[in-house]
Amino acid sequence: MGSPMVEAFLKSRLERDCIEHIKGNASDEIKEIPVKWLALRVDVAHRLRVAEVWVLPSPDDPVKLEAKVCVEVNVTPGTLHDGCVLFLLDEVTAITAAAINAAEGRISYPGVSNTINAMFHAPASVLGSDSNTARVEIFDSDHRLVASGAQLLMQPSKPSKAKM
Repeated sequence: MGSPMVEAFLKSRLERDCIEHIKGNASDEIKEIPVKWLALRVDVAHRLRVAEVWVLPSPDDPVKLEAKVCVEVNVTPGTLHDGCVLFLLDEVTAITAAAINAAEGRISYPGVSNTINAMFHAPASVLGSDSNTARVEIFDSDHRLVASGAQLLMQPSKPSKAKM
């Protein structure tokens, strides 16, 4: 980012009709951030729609805030490629970080990707119910994140009937 034109765009206000459909308790200024971020991704922005932006106390630590951003994407029939899933994961986590930064009074870019961990549960066209994910974050007494992790749990495969 950083160009004067991008800076001006990010500081400008959007027309009301650009955000009026977005659900959530976040202010209009906070709701604009994910929309603006996606608008900078011109090649795919026309397929993504910010549907919700929530800013809530973290259930794990009420002293901290947590943002939840829901983005809808129009996917053509078939299976969504894993690379596309990773792109969405990268972009949506970035706009969620930008929203929480703004909600906490830190108007800053979310940064560049350092680590992305992805767990693929099933092809995007068919999401089964035989898997669960869990996420954990461990904070110290000063509310500093000490460790985090995620786990994918799946039912073991049923033995196949060997044909002889």
